[in-house]
Amino acid sequence: MKKVTMQDIADQVGVTRMTVSKCFQNSDDISAEMKEKIMSVAAKLGYVYNKQMRYRVLVLVSEVFLSKTEDFYNSLFKRLNELSGLNNMMLSLVVAKRNEEEEYIFDGDFQNSDAIIVLGQLPYETIMELKKYNLPTICVDFYYRNSGIDTISCNNFQASYNLTSYLIEKRHKEIGFVGNLNATNSINDRYLGYYKALMEQRLFINDEYRIDDRNEKGEIIDLLLPKNLPTAFVCNNDHIAYLLVRQLKKLGYQVPKDISVVGFDDVIYSSISEPSITTMRVTRKYMAEQAIKLLLRRIQNPTAEIRNITVDCNLIERESVAKGMN
Repeated sequence: MKKVTMQDIADQVGVTRMTVSKCFQNSDDISAEMKEKIMSVAAKLGYVYNKQMRYRVLVLVSEVFLSKTEDFYNSLFKRLNELSGLNNMMLSLVVAKRNEEEEYIFDGDFQNSDAIIVLGQLPYETIMELKKYNLPTICVDFYYRNSGIDTISCNNFQASYNLTSYLIEKRHKEIGFVGNLNATNSINDRYLGYYKALMEQRLFINDEYRIDDRNEKGEIIDLLLPKNLPTAFVCNNDHIAYLLVRQLKKLGYQVPKDISVVGFDDVIYSSISEPSITTMRVTRKYMAEQAIKLLLRRIQNPTAEIRNITVDCNLIERESVAKGMN
């Protein structure tokens, strides 16, 4: 197999080899936009700039989060990988698999690594086990109190509260929630934000309107809708919102004329859906940038105070919401 060179990257991007070289040297002569473009192409081609790679970083992620339908973590890892070269890092993806005892097994070279990124929630006990390697570690997209590990996650509670309040402002009074409780901290927080918005407006919280979307293994299941449907649904992510829209249409309902649907994350499913789905945008580029900065800080200052960073989300209005009839 032919070795990828800087010239190959330059040809793909449409710049000179010198520009690519300056990019890998993190020169101020190259704009941030151009650096990102060059690093993206380099990552796709599998190029490694050995002179620059000082930190070897294991990225641990559950197999559940790397399924073909899980766009959020795939794209977040892509962002991390694109930024790694500009920050003296070389990432190695390690998929965490569960054995028969439901314990997570890692096939990673911890002895020859400099740091760990945990991408997506793993059990608290697993996180505590990772600490025995005594490597700088950060958790991305989840948080455990008193873990003693730096974390970065989005403000799921406030975002879901805002999203549900948006539906209430559209005159919806019967609003359901799709997502398994206690599946992840993120889904719990999204449910609690939904719950708070309804409670503040003294709206009835119907337990029949809370629908599971996964089994115990984290695999997507058919949505068991109640006989009497609400006028709107808050879904814990865009893929589930996309599936719900399709299911409602098959049952003869019009979205959003009969039932409104909102999602979360702003991944591809929200835009390819018909109608397109109103959602909360989690800016994966910004989250990846902050994660890299947080890890570098921990590598360079192992005794620094623990930081828990929260990233805000933005409402993206599309076509899946109409005014309620109430």
